Amino acid sequence: MLSQTENAGSQPRREFLRYSAAVGFGLIADLAAARTALALGVQIELAAVIGVAIGAAFSYVLLEFWAFPGSKTGTAVARPVRYLGVLCITMAVRAGTVWIVGSATPDQTPPMIILGAAVAVSFSVNFLLSKNWVFAAATHHSRPKEKVFMYNDSSTIDDTDWEIPEFESLQLSPKRHDAVLVIPVLNEGERIQNQLRTLASFNHAVDVVIADGGSTDGSLEAGFLGEVGVRARLTKIGPGKLSAQLRMAYAWSLRQGYNSILTVDGNGKDTMESIPLFLEKIAEGYDYIQGSRYHPDGEHENTPLERTLANRLIHAPVLSLASRIRLTDTTNGYRAYSARFLLDPRVRPFREVFVAYELLFYLTVRAGQLNMRVTEAPVGRRYPGTGTTPTKITGFMGKLHVLKQTVLAAFGGYKPRN
Repeated sequence: MLSQTENAGSQPRREFLRYSAAVGFGLIADLAAARTALALGVQIELAAVIGVAIGAAFSYVLLEFWAFPGSKTGTAVARPVRYLGVLCITMAVRAGTVWIVGSATPDQTPPMIILGAAVAVSFSVNFLLSKNWVFAAATHHSRPKEKVFMYNDSSTIDDTDWEIPEFESLQLSPKRHDAVLVIPVLNEGERIQNQLRTLASFNHAVDVVIADGGSTDGSLEAGFLGEVGVRARLTKIGPGKLSAQLRMAYAWSLRQGYNSILTVDGNGKDTMESIPLFLEKIAEGYDYIQGSRYHPDGEHENTPLERTLANRLIHAPVLSLASRIRLTDTTNGYRAYSARFLLDPRVRPFREVFVAYELLFYLTVRAGQLNMRVTEAPVGRRYPGTGTTPTKITGFMGKLHVLKQTVLAAFGGYKPRN
C-alpha cells in the first residue's frame, strides 16, 4: 500500500501522462480526420481545418473525462471556451518561442532544435493552463491552508540532512540586524565594488554577506569589504554554481539566527534603493517577496529584447501557473524569503540537486504551492547602454539549460519526495 506522500507525488505524474496521451490521441484523430476528408474530395485547406477541429474536440473529451476527472470549476459550457482560449495562447507561445530562440542562436542552428524548444515550452504552458484553469478541481480555490511550520530561533533548526558545499567563512563584524542581504558574486570586479559602495551610503537596516563563488580578480579583499560595511565573506570551495552559492549563504544565515534573507545579484544592474521596500513587506508578514522591474512602480533600462520577451511570455507565465500566483519578473534575483519559509520541512532547499538556477525557480513555485504569503516589490534594473551585457547566462546551451530548469521546476521536478 502506498504512503500518503507517494500518493501525493504520483497524482501529478498520472495527470501529466494522461494529458500527454490525450494530446497524442487528439493528434492521431486530427490526422485521420484530415486524411478521410481528403479521400472524400475535400480541398486540403478545408481538410486541415476539419482535422484540427476534430482532433481538438477528441482531446478535450479525453481531458474532461479521463485526464482530469472529478468535479471542476466553471460550467460545462465555459470549459470548452476556455480550452479554445488555451489553444490560441499555446499557438502564440510557440510562435514567440521560435522567434526568441531563433534570434538568440547562430544562423546555422538546425530548425528542428529551435522547433523542439518551442514545442517543449508551448506544451508546458498548455498543460499548466489546462490543469490550473480549464479543468481546475472545484476545491482548488477553497481548499484549507496547510499547516505552516513556525520558526522561533536558530536553536530550533534541524540541519542534520542539509547538503552544503564546502566553504570558507571570513567574519568581519558582528550581527547587527534581523535581516541579511546575500550577494552572490563571481569575478564582478568594479561592478561589485561600486555596488557595495552605493549600498554602504544608504546604511539600510540589513547585514551584508558576500556569497563568493571563488573570485580571482581581487575585488573582494578583506580590507575593502570591511571599509564598505560587509559583515562576512563566504567563499565556496565545493562544487556548484549560483544555487550552490545560495545554499551556502542561506544555511550560514539561518544558523546565525536571521529571520529573513534578501538576495540581490552582484553585477551592479540592480538599484539598492529598493531594499527598504523588501524590509517593509517582511515586517508585514510576507514569506516570499519577488522583485520586479515590470511592477507599475518598477523601472528598467536597456533590457535586451530577447530577455524581456522570454521573461514576459515564457518564464513568468510558466512559473506563475505552476505556483498559482501571478508574478511578472521570475528571472530577477532581487528577492527576499522568510526563515519560516526556508525552514518549512516541505521545502528543503538544502539539497545537492540545486546547482545552477534551479533553487530560484523552485522557491518561486513552492511558495505558492504551500500557501505562503507572496507578493512583488518594485525594483530598478539597468543594463549598460554599450559593451558586454553583465550576465552568466551565455550562448544557446546556457539559455537551453535555463529553459530546462524552468520546466522542471514547474512540473515538480525539484519537489521533495519524502
